[in-house]
Amino acid sequence: MVLALLIIEILLFLAIDKKIFGTYLTPTNIIGIPFLLIILLNKIFLKGAGFVELFTPMLWVWSIGLFCFWLGGIIITMPLLGKTVETNRPFVQLDVPPEQLSRIFLVISYILILLASLNIIKAYLSAGGKINSDVFEKEAGSGIGAHALLMLRYFMIYFIVYALSKRAGLMSWTVVIVTLFFTIIYKSKTWILIPLVASIFGRILLSGKYFNVKHLTLFFGLGILVFWVTYSLSFGHSASALFIKQHFTAYINAGILGFSEYLRLDREVGISFEFLFQPVVNIFYKIIGESPKGIISNLLVAIGNEYETNVKTLFGSIYIYGGWFGGLITSFIWGILTYSALVLTLRLKSISVFVLYLFILGACFFGWFDVYFNHIAFYEIPLLVIFLFVLETVIKNSRTITQPL
Repeated sequence: MVLALLIIEILLFLAIDKKIFGTYLTPTNIIGIPFLLIILLNKIFLKGAGFVELFTPMLWVWSIGLFCFWLGGIIITMPLLGKTVETNRPFVQLDVPPEQLSRIFLVISYILILLASLNIIKAYLSAGGKINSDVFEKEAGSGIGAHALLMLRYFMIYFIVYALSKRAGLMSWTVVIVTLFFTIIYKSKTWILIPLVASIFGRILLSGKYFNVKHLTLFFGLGILVFWVTYSLSFGHSASALFIKQHFTAYINAGILGFSEYLRLDREVGISFEFLFQPVVNIFYKIIGESPKGIISNLLVAIGNEYETNVKTLFGSIYIYGGWFGGLITSFIWGILTYSALVLTLRLKSISVFVLYLFILGACFFGWFDVYFNHIAFYEIPLLVIFLFVLETVIKNSRTITQPL
């Protein structure tokens, strides 16, 4: 019954959001559809495969959380958007960025590459050349260079969506390749996939096409490729097809089974509301002289086949850390913030805000895996975008002034 309710709910969100925004690629839909597909795949293909059975009451948390998220988005939409988007290509005016903007983005990107490179070299030397060591991971994940790499992911999306599709030169390719290489070194598979998935969404939105089986195949293909590359580099030799199949299957199901099993075991909820907004709370900790806290969950759950997971899906983590009340408030707030990026993109016709929206969609897509909106990237990159939007506005105004009458 709850699965049927969730399906109806998601279909309603699809229809309403398409009517309002002129596209199916809205935050609620990008969260709900992949989650629903993975639930269905789990029920069809994983029976008797050695993994724990899905505990369906988890779907109630998702149904309520998704509704609160969508409600927050719609409430912020009404006063900001002003009217229903009529066109089937609401993003068409963002198809061609000013050449001057691309040049500025290149300059900023290369400054960030320099900072990230120095940080990785320092971490490499501190770890004695062992990039698989805890020392390297700790050193590379701290300092200004780590923040530079976060921002490089934003520019990576821009260059894939715009510059590379326009047959750009070596400098644009370099930003993408270097950012991918640095992210692979960090061994975070999802953070490799988020900007790649976001870039695909960007091309779909600009073209006005619908999401189809080709795109779904591309997503799965990218996931498998990223797994093979990261594990092969870690092993020092090519990872076997069987190994990749086993680990990719566990990865796809880790979030839903982790949350399912956590509920089945009747573990504690409402553990730490501050976890959901940790970057903001950490500023307060620094002010009072306390050590900042991390956002990596230590709540391990066995999901079968000798796998343990610490991920619990987007609304699963919100519920576990925030409880019912904190979870509802958090879902509502994040709905407001994510839809604000969509509405501001449509209202301002801003390419810099559009790329931010794509980055948010990339994180939404992995809601079936875990929560990402409590990561510092979703605080730093919006601040970066404010600066870039000002630059973009100055460029647009200067072009208007210099155009002949």
